[in-house]
Amino acid sequence: MRTNDDHRSPTERGGQGRGVSRLVRSVCAVLATCGLALPLGGGACQPKVPIVDIGAFFSIADATWFEGEQTLFLFYRVESQQGLSDFSEIELSYLTDEEDQAFAPLEDFAMVHQHVAAECGRHSICGSASIHIPVTPRQVQVRLRYHRDGALTLDAPLAFQVVGSGDAHTNRSAIVYGVFDEDNTSVQWRLRNQFPTIRNEEATRLGLRRRFIVDDTNHGSLPAALVDLIPENPYGYGAATVCPEAFESLEASATDTFERARFMDETLGLETAPSALVCGNSTVFDALGAFSTIALAQKNPQVDPAVAELRTPIRVNTKLELFLEICGVEIVDQEHRDMQLQRLLLDEGNVVCVDDFQTNGFAARFAESLQARIDVARVDGDDMVFVIGLNRSDNQRALPAILEDILAQLVDEESQKSSPRLTGAFVFDSDGYGPTDPLVNRHVIWCPSRFGGDNLEEVDPIAARACAVVPDNLTVLGPIKLASLPILPTRRQFRTFVDEFGVGQTGEMRSLSFRAPVRTPLSIDVPFGDFGISTFFNNEAVTARPTDSFSFCASSDVATVVFLPPPDVSDQPLPLAVLPEFHAAAPQDRYAIGLAWDFPYLARLRYDVVTAASITVQDFTVPFGLASPAESFEGSGVWFQDRFDLRDVLLRCDRFCAHPVFDSSGVYNVRTNFRDAFRSQCYRPSFPRRGDGGFPNDP
Repeated sequence: MRTNDDHRSPTERGGQGRGVSRLVRSVCAVLATCGLALPLGGGACQPKVPIVDIGAFFSIADATWFEGEQTLFLFYRVESQQGLSDFSEIELSYLTDEEDQAFAPLEDFAMVHQHVAAECGRHSICGSASIHIPVTPRQVQVRLRYHRDGALTLDAPLAFQVVGSGDAHTNRSAIVYGVFDEDNTSVQWRLRNQFPTIRNEEATRLGLRRRFIVDDTNHGSLPAALVDLIPENPYGYGAATVCPEAFESLEASATDTFERARFMDETLGLETAPSALVCGNSTVFDALGAFSTIALAQKNPQVDPAVAELRTPIRVNTKLELFLEICGVEIVDQEHRDMQLQRLLLDEGNVVCVDDFQTNGFAARFAESLQARIDVARVDGDDMVFVIGLNRSDNQRALPAILEDILAQLVDEESQKSSPRLTGAFVFDSDGYGPTDPLVNRHVIWCPSRFGGDNLEEVDPIAARACAVVPDNLTVLGPIKLASLPILPTRRQFRTFVDEFGVGQTGEMRSLSFRAPVRTPLSIDVPFGDFGISTFFNNEAVTARPTDSFSFCASSDVATVVFLPPPDVSDQPLPLAVLPEFHAAAPQDRYAIGLAWDFPYLARLRYDVVTAASITVQDFTVPFGLASPAESFEGSGVWFQDRFDLRDVLLRCDRFCAHPVFDSSGVYNVRTNFRDAFRSQCYRPSFPRRGDGGFPNDP
């Protein structure tokens, strides 16, 4: 050891005058190197240079002494606005009950561990040290000497801690643990630094390297006594002095390294698949020699897609077309009638006279004739939808109620049949009407809205509720505007518009189509809300054991996927996102999965919109009743998918679910397990791989 504070007189150093002169020149030269000058009496330093503050300070000054290792660890970082020279050095002093160590450069001390040069940038110096001190230090000091041959120093505001002897996983400066790759077939052993205020990766950046060895590896599952220790010792380091006797040997080569993480040379065989972990004898080194205890590598949760996909064949429906009117009376408004026919793309061949609609039994007879028409069309193999125009005068107000009664006898029973079936009906009336039968409301779109007014300027936005025609390129339905006629207007709305702007401005229907899901003999429909239906198509289900756990990853593509809970729990289908929490609270062995439809079929039309004498072709969707005209409508996309990919949406863990997990950045979260943490969040882990290089992301 050497002491830098030399208190000898100039005479003792070898002559008064000549010694003083040599000393002055030396001090001046050193200070000039540091950007400073010392104006000594008599002008000894010529020329005089003002003292300049280079702004040096300690951003890290941390020391910890571990009693169980008899080692003092020091971490430091000094920064300066103008930089430090290569001749700057860090000095350490300490005081114990047995030793008073004066300040000496760190390079004069023997290091317990390996320390490599740290890259800190040109404006700073940083590093680490590990020094054997057998007795508890009572005082530790650190300082910067600006130049190794100079007298100018900067004391560090040192943070000093003492860690007493205790359990290996809490009271030692490093622990060893293992992790698995994605396939649970390769073990990577890791050393993790544990200091009170210096994080693991920071200790590595400051140059600390440590040797560790893992040998005598075995595989198996922990006995209950050790499992109970895991919550307090999640890495399992030092949970026992040796691995359990019941474990089977891997006969693998030892892992001996100064790296912070290294894979075992061998890949685990199939015989290790049921084992929950690998246990090895780990050895780390300190000032006292070798310290050995067990280290554990816990397998990653075994997670797979709960279901690969949901197939939902959506087909275009055959239109069964009717135009109902009283044939024995004069037509009230021929232009309006022509508009109705054009909007539904019907012609005179579709006209059906209903002059006898007020006779007894008319509804039953007409329903029977419609059923016969359905049965004839059924042989073609396609689902069907009734497209019905209803032209009536103001005094024929009973006619829509009778038509509602007719449809009530058909639509619900037909909709429950296997395809080919009647999926519903689309009615374009002369005036607004609102069906009162909930079954009709569920399967029939009745236009126009009964809330419409005669004057388009006074049409309340609520008019869109019963017959909302939504542009496909918009997600928010706004109120009716004066710029154009509603696509499906009442006769009075039509006449008001035509009298002011003319028939040529009313627009024209280009196409009208209907789509609905194909139902199999196993399909089940479960109603929800006022209009919605959940279809469980072909026995698709998620199976599970009570010990399984699930994770749901949100995706707009599968927002309509639902599952069916037991009837004694709920009579309503629930969103698939709820399944992980539901299974944790009330586990079932099977969950039927299906799709929730906002309505039983999709009506889409292409229409020439006339605005300011300019014709624009737009696509529209006609959903069943919306809650309000400003409600977002985003459900039409589901009608154009034949399959829903669920592989990355609903994940099931069926083994090792209580083990720690990797997150998406590759950090090993030892206190987070799949079963508890991922019921309400997405599991997207990133695993270590052989040959990925670099240190693991282990903050």
